[in-house]
Amino acid sequence: MAIDETFDELLDEGEPAPEGGETSEAERILDQLAEWSAEDAVNIADRFDSNTLSQIGARVVDEWQLDRNSRADWELEARLAMAAVLQKTESKNYPFEGASNVKFPLMTTAALQFGARAYPAVVSGDRVWKAKIIGRDPYGEKLNRGERVCTHMSSQVLRMPDWENDTDTLVHQMPILGDGFRKVCYDVEASEVRAEMISAMHVVVNQATKSLKRAARITHEFELYPHEIDAKIRGGTYTEFEYGQAVPMSTMMEAPQHSTSDVDAPHMFLEQHRWEDLDGDRCREPWIITVHKDSGKVVRVYANFDVEDIRVRQRDGKIVRIDRRDYFVHYPFLPDPNGGFYGIGFGRLLRAINEAVNTSLNQMIDAGHLQNAGGGFIGSGLNIDTAQLRIAMNEWKMVGVAGQKIRDAIVPHTFAGPSPVLFQLLGMLIEAGKGIASVQDVLTGESRAQTMQPTTLLALIEQGLKVFTSIIKRLFRSLTQEGKLIYDLNRRYPNEEDYTEIIDWEPPKEIVAALQQAQQQAQQIGQEMPPPPPEIARQLQQPTMASDYEARGFDILPVADPSQVTDAQKMAKAQLVMDTALKFPNVHNAVEAVKRIYQAASIEDIDKLLAPQQPDPVMMAGAQAKVEQTKAAAVREAAQAGKLQAETQNIAHGTAMEHARMTSGAVDQDEAMNRAMQEAQLRKTQQEAEASAAVQEAEAA
Repeated sequence: MAIDETFDELLDEGEPAPEGGETSEAERILDQLAEWSAEDAVNIADRFDSNTLSQIGARVVDEWQLDRNSRADWELEARLAMAAVLQKTESKNYPFEGASNVKFPLMTTAALQFGARAYPAVVSGDRVWKAKIIGRDPYGEKLNRGERVCTHMSSQVLRMPDWENDTDTLVHQMPILGDGFRKVCYDVEASEVRAEMISAMHVVVNQATKSLKRAARITHEFELYPHEIDAKIRGGTYTEFEYGQAVPMSTMMEAPQHSTSDVDAPHMFLEQHRWEDLDGDRCREPWIITVHKDSGKVVRVYANFDVEDIRVRQRDGKIVRIDRRDYFVHYPFLPDPNGGFYGIGFGRLLRAINEAVNTSLNQMIDAGHLQNAGGGFIGSGLNIDTAQLRIAMNEWKMVGVAGQKIRDAIVPHTFAGPSPVLFQLLGMLIEAGKGIASVQDVLTGESRAQTMQPTTLLALIEQGLKVFTSIIKRLFRSLTQEGKLIYDLNRRYPNEEDYTEIIDWEPPKEIVAALQQAQQQAQQIGQEMPPPPPEIARQLQQPTMASDYEARGFDILPVADPSQVTDAQKMAKAQLVMDTALKFPNVHNAVEAVKRIYQAASIEDIDKLLAPQQPDPVMMAGAQAKVEQTKAAAVREAAQAGKLQAETQNIAHGTAMEHARMTSGAVDQDEAMNRAMQEAQLRKTQQEAEASAAVQEAEAA
C-alpha cells in the first residue's frame, strides 16, 4: 500500500512495524511500553529513580494548584451555594442585636425538586441500560446479544454497593454546584468494574479546558485513612513511604475538617491523569500518577493506556500518538456561557434572588418584632423605677408623677410594622425564583391537576418542564457515556463466571421451534435438512462474555425515556390516548389504551385485571361477509368448471363416435365407444374433485 506523507494516512490502527535495522529502537520502545502497560503492572514507580519521581511529584502538586486557582471564582460560588442550600445560619447584629436571620429555602426546594424528578427517571425498575441495534438484523442475532449485554450491565451497576446511592446524591448535588462527576474504572485489587460518584469540588480541571477529552490534566482529590494507606502499601498498589501525620485541609469549607491532634486523620492524595514522556522518545504518554499531597511523594505510577491504544507510523515504526483511556464522566447542569469547563447551577442562578428574599423576609420579621416590642424615650424628670418599667400584656403600672404629666414625660416609638410593598416584593422574588427553577404548582402537585383536561394539563406540564427537559437530556447524554465506559471495561476485563450466572442463557425458543418444524418437513419429504445459516447457528451456542462484548452491532443507551420524567406527564399522555380511543373506537385498540393507563399509574399484574377478550362482533360480521364472498366466488368457479366439464364430455363423446366409425373390423365399435366413455368419466371425476377442494378452501378461508 502506498504511503502518503499526510499525517492521517501515516496512522496505523495497531499493525506491527516493518522489520529492519532502522526500527530497532522503535521496537525497543514499543516493547517497553507493552511491559509497563501490562495487566499485572499496577505500579511501576520503582522503575524510576528518586530524582525523576521528585520532579514528577513537584509538577503534579504545582499544576494541581494552578488548575485550582483557575477555577477560584467557581469554587467560591460553589461554597456559598452549598452553605445557602444547607441553610447555615449565624448570629446577626444588624440593624440591632439579635436581629432575624432566617434563610428562605428557595435553592433547597429547587434542588430537591430536580432530584425528585431526575432520580426515578434514571433508576426505574431493574433495567438501567437498553440496546439500540445498528444496521440490519434479519435473524435477531444483534437483538439477542444486546439484550444479554444490557441485562448483565444493569445487574452489574445495581449490584455495586453505592451506585444507586451515588446516583441519588449526584442528581441532588449537580443542580447546586452546576456539575457532577462519575469515575468509572477497573479495580485491580478487587478485580471488578467500579463506578463511583465524585463531587465536583474534588475533580480539578483547568477552567479554560473545553472538555474532559481534551484536558491536559485531570486531578482527583481523595482522602485515605492511615490503615487504608498501609493496606495499599502491603498490596503493592502504593510504594512504601513515610506519610507522618495528616495536615488538616478542606476543599469544601474554610475551616479544617479534622483536628490537628488526630493521629488517625485521613491524608489527602492527588491522583492526576496527565501526560509525561517517561520512555525518552519525545512522545508523551498518558499516565495516572498518585501523589501524597503533604509530602509530595509519588506513591504510584500507572499506565493509562494499552498496547491497542498505541498508534505507529508504518514507514518507520515510530509512535505517532497514544490514546488516553477515559475514566471520568462529566455531568453538567447548565453550560457556562463564557465557554468555561465548569457549569452553572442553581447556586449561581438563584443565590442573588435568594439573598434578596432573605433580606426582605428578615426585614419584615424585624419590623413586626419592633412593632410588638415597643420602646421610646423617658424624660429625666419623671420619677419611675426603670426596673419596673417593663409592661406585660394588659398590665398597667402605677407611677408617681412629680410636677408634670406622664404623657409629656414618656414618648413611645411608633413602628408601622411590616410594609405591604415589601410583602409584594417578597412574593415577586419568590415567583421569579420558581420560574428559573421550573418549580411550578402543576409540577409539585399543589394544583388541582385532576380537574383539568388532559390536553390542558399536558400543555402546563410541557411549559413548566422546558428548563428541566433540557437539563435532563444532558444528564442522559452523560449517562450514555458512562454506559460506554462500563461496556469497554467489561470488554477488556471479562468475567465469564459472573456473566453466565447473570444472563441465565437458554436457546431462543422461536429459533428452536422453527428448526424443529423445518426438520419435520424435511423428514416428510424424505430429504436431509440443510445446516442453518451461521447467524442462526451462533445463537444456538452457549454465549460467552468475550464474544458478546467484542461483536458489538448495537449502542448502549439508558432505558428510561428523558421526554417523560413526571408521573403527571405519563398519566396525562395515557389519558389523552384513552380519550381519543373512546372517540374513535373503530381505529383504536381499547385494551391497549387501558393498559397504558395502568402502566402510567405503575399498577402491577395488569393482565390479571383485564378480562379475557371476546371476539369483536363487528369484526366477526366482516369476516363472515368475506367468507360468503369467497364461497360465492368458489361456487362460480365450480360452475364454470362444470360447464367446461360438460363441454369436455361432449367433445370426448364425439371423439369416441368418430373413432368408432373409423375403426375397421379389427376392433369392435361398441368396445371403442365404451373405452372412450370411461376416459371422459375419469376426467369428469377429477374435475369435480378439484372443484370440491376449491369450495372447501374458500369456506376455510
